[in-house]
Formats: sequence, structure tokens, C-alpha cells
Amino acid sequence: VYSPIVVNKPVTIIGESIDNTIIDGQGTETAIQITANNVCIRGFRVRNGNIGISISDSKHNVIISNMLTSNDCGISLTNSSQITMTSNMIEDNNCGIALDSSYGNTINRNTASNNNYGVDLRYSQNNAITWNVFATNAHTGLYLYNSTQNIVASNSLKSNGQNGIYLQHCFSNILYHNNIINNTVQVYQFDSSNTWSY
Repeated sequence: VYSPIVVNKPVTIIGESIDNTIIDGQGTETAIQITANNVCIRGFRVRNGNIGISISDSKHNVIISNMLTSNDCGISLTNSSQITMTSNMIEDNNCGIALDSSYGNTINRNTASNNNYGVDLRYSQNNAITWNVFATNAHTGLYLYNSTQNIVASNSLKSNGQNGIYLQHCFSNILYHNNIINNTVQVYQFDSSNTWSY
């Protein structure tokens, strides 16, 4: 299936499998664009898009058990809340998951590998990032900029090219029980004050 697919009403869309149900962004398009609430996308391989799955100005959506590969950005959230992203494989993108001005979202049990950035949060708060694997990304596993009051727990961040976790202008985030190993820099903080527990 060639994109763009625009989802502007509540719906559940289930693919047969990530091997057999492919949505191709043809190099320039957003493959799946979601602007509605209460949408579920499950079981697709989404590839070759400017953005694989774009979610904007919406809430209560679920992105589960998809493969996102060879996009500029795998999953992008803008001004969205209460989005659940779980059990997705996200690889070979510039950025795996990006949140901008988004709050109250859940990023859980995903694997983001071989991207430039695994997850990138900007101007976002009260998100939960738990039980993910961020590995072998060229730059940074988890990047936070001007983001506050997020929970980062029980993730594995390993063998990323520059930073396991990078925080800049970030305050009141809580980070605990993360396994951060074999990164060039395990954790980098600039102008940030957060709560850490190992």
C-alpha cells in the first residue's frame, strides 16, 4: 500500500503481519497521518516515509506491534497526549520516536535500534518511558531537551554511538533502574537537575 493514509476518525486498523502488510511512504510522504482520537494501528511494516506514523493534535491512540524502518522519523507526536506506543520495532530511521510539545504519553516495550536517535523528547512532560531497548543508535539512545517531569525507568540503553541518555535544560525528571552500558558517554547532562536512582 502506498501512502499517504490519512486517519481522521476513530478506527482500529490491523495488518495481517509486519512481513505481509507494508505501507510505503515512497521517500517523501508521511506514510500514516493520524489527526483523530481513539485510533489503533497494529501489525504493519511502515517504511520509506518522511514520517512513518505522524500523530498530531490528538489523544487516546495506540500504536502497537508495528515495524518502522527507513523513515526520517519512525513515529512522530506533536501536541498529543495519552498516546500508547508499545511493542514496536523501530530501526534504520534518522529518529525512532519523536515527541514535541506532548504530554502524558506511554512509550513501553519498544526496541529502537540502528537509528541516529532512538527517542527524542522536546518540550514534553509527564511521559512514561519504560522497559524499552535503545541500542546501537549512531548518536543517542534517549535525548531530552526542555522536557520535565518524565519518568524513565527499566530501560536498556547500550552500545549507542555517542550518548546513552542526553539531557539539556531538563528538570524534575525521574530516572531509575535503567541499564546503561557500553555507550561512548553513558549519561550527559547540561543545565539540568533530575532525580536519579540506580
